[in-house]
Amino acid sequence: MTRCWVGIGEIRQAVRGDVLAAVLGSCVSIILWHERSGRAWMNHVLLPQRLLERADDEPGRYADESWRMMQYQLLKEGVALADCCCYVVGGGYGFGQGPQDVGGRNVAQVLALLQQAGVAVDSSDVGGNWYRTVQFDPDDGLLRVRKYQTVPPRRRLAAARSQGV
Repeated sequence: MTRCWVGIGEIRQAVRGDVLAAVLGSCVSIILWHERSGRAWMNHVLLPQRLLERADDEPGRYADESWRMMQYQLLKEGVALADCCCYVVGGGYGFGQGPQDVGGRNVAQVLALLQQAGVAVDSSDVGGNWYRTVQFDPDDGLLRVRKYQTVPPRRRLAAARSQGV
């Protein structure tokens, strides 16, 4: 078995005998599994969309661009999106919610993109005060997610203690 780590901004394909893996905090992964062929694809999205144009930036970092790239890979491989199972994982908020909740915005963007494409999400594990390790095995379609609670930074903890919390 070969473990294929999917880094930020990457899209990786795995076949039988491989396992796709990632570590996700506020990042989100879409996992597509084509059971008949024993192939799976996983992306690793950092942000919902690109706000500034940078020449050195990778398009796979952004949910909208990464999703288009995944669809193109399926088309190139001759795999119909409708024949794939879809899983969404990640989007933990870590140290705070609100406007800076990148994980929540990532999840919302990914789910909106999938809905626009008519893709039903078969299973998801998103949000919360967690970071996750994710493994997907195309042999049997088993998705393994381990959650680890994030710990607040010391200064926030000290402030809470001083307020009697």
